[in-house]
Amino acid sequence: MTLSTLIVRRVLQAPLILLVIYTLTLFLAWQIPGSPLDNPEGRRPPPEVQRAMEAQYKLDSFWGFYTSYLDNATGVKWVRETLTGEAAERAKEAEAAGRPAPIRPSSGCSPRCFRRSSAWTWSWSTATAAASPSAAAPAAAW
Repeated sequence: MTLSTLIVRRVLQAPLILLVIYTLTLFLAWQIPGSPLDNPEGRRPPPEVQRAMEAQYKLDSFWGFYTSYLDNATGVKWVRETLTGEAAERAKEAEAAGRPAPIRPSSGCSPRCFRRSSAWTWSWSTATAAASPSAAAPAAAW
């Protein structure tokens, strides 16, 4: 067996391994009692809002959440919406309502990392610089 054959086999096995890890992790997290909508401070949304949020994020069904998250994480949803024109339609609706068009975050970063202002742009270097201990306090404080 040559080295290139070994590398190709490992690369082809990677998606399956990631799927197994994702499935086991999600299954274990789903077994934890409670709800992600619970607040440790004791504040809870009204029941109708909680039901709407559970339906929106598919928290009422394990398999619904599993497929929805996998759909988003792999980019299949983005490709499907781009090819069917749903993404362009949402962008037009947002523009008509006076809101900026929705963007798809990359690198697993949440949408709040991105701003549509030309005066301020987000980058990994600014995020890591802001998160480093040296940026938070002078070296003499350590």
